[in-house]
Amino acid sequence: MPPRIERLAIRWLVRATVVALVIVVLYNTLQSRVLDSALTSHDGDRPSKPEIIFDTRPRPTQYDGQAEVKSESVNPLPPPTISEVVLQRPNALVVASLQKDNTTWLQSGIDNLSGWERNIYVVDAPSTSTSTSTSTSTSALKVPRNKGREAMVYLTFIIDNYGHLPNVTLFMHSLRYQWHNDDPIYDGLPILQNLRIAHIEEEGYASMRCCWTLGCPEEMHPNNVPKRSDKESEKEYRSAFLELFPGVTVPDAVGVACCAQFGATRAAIRARPLDDYVRYRQWLLDTKLKDDVSGRILEYSWHIIFGKKAVHCPSARECYCKTFGLCDLECDRGTCEGRYTLARYSVLPDGWPEVGWDD
Repeated sequence: MPPRIERLAIRWLVRATVVALVIVVLYNTLQSRVLDSALTSHDGDRPSKPEIIFDTRPRPTQYDGQAEVKSESVNPLPPPTISEVVLQRPNALVVASLQKDNTTWLQSGIDNLSGWERNIYVVDAPSTSTSTSTSTSTSALKVPRNKGREAMVYLTFIIDNYGHLPNVTLFMHSLRYQWHNDDPIYDGLPILQNLRIAHIEEEGYASMRCCWTLGCPEEMHPNNVPKRSDKESEKEYRSAFLELFPGVTVPDAVGVACCAQFGATRAAIRARPLDDYVRYRQWLLDTKLKDDVSGRILEYSWHIIFGKKAVHCPSARECYCKTFGLCDLECDRGTCEGRYTLARYSVLPDGWPEVGWDD
């Protein structure tokens, strides 16, 4: 073969080889995209897996008396261990009750809480009965001792469930009609029906009471108790605070809407280690203070425990709108027209609201 023809043949052979390689690459790429599209379009046919939450266990935090609770360290958290990977648990109601209380109103008919656990604690239940505070049934749950009012219930639930807390827990009292319920007729049902769970998730902690009557803007002055103060809880608050929060500066003022009914997220609860809650409950068990005084001290500590400033009093307008979706109210700073009037007495008449104060 002449040299010129041989060179041309080699040149065409090289070109043909390159074209063939390009065709193969394009074909493989197209096949991969088709396969990916097919898999994506059929994802809905795959069996669903349980939702898994990686609980990163935030480090313990400290309250500095002025600012919001902040982490002591900015170091990245270690990856979760196998024991810290938990299946999604339903949100939960935690209710403090007595044997005589009727809690059937909590069991059904609250669409907002459909599918939630009901953890009903009976603080004066006979010691011979048995139960655990991880039950999802409506059977009564117990506490170590009937002391400190609702605080013993709340702490017992947190301690017993710390490793597998729901995303949101509502802590509340048992009766439907109570003088402190933030409702025109003191009815707890519309409070639960209107409660915006998304707000609790955003805030970490949110009170189920917006009116400033009792608790806000400042309920206690631990470092400068008025000489004529008739509030024993205010007189005892400073010494209790030092025991409950060792190494933390005692705030000059404490304020939050009464009366210890609130929601908290798992993240807010676990921003403190389990040992903190064990210490709080042990203090409650050991204290010589009267039951109502120790309970009141913790009533005005929950918001601090869950990361808010010592004075945590959002305006009534903001609170009703964000917490309950009631955004068209006529309000001043601490009250909104027609929402709450301080009850004449702390016990409502039997048969309320059909039976009024003067019946």
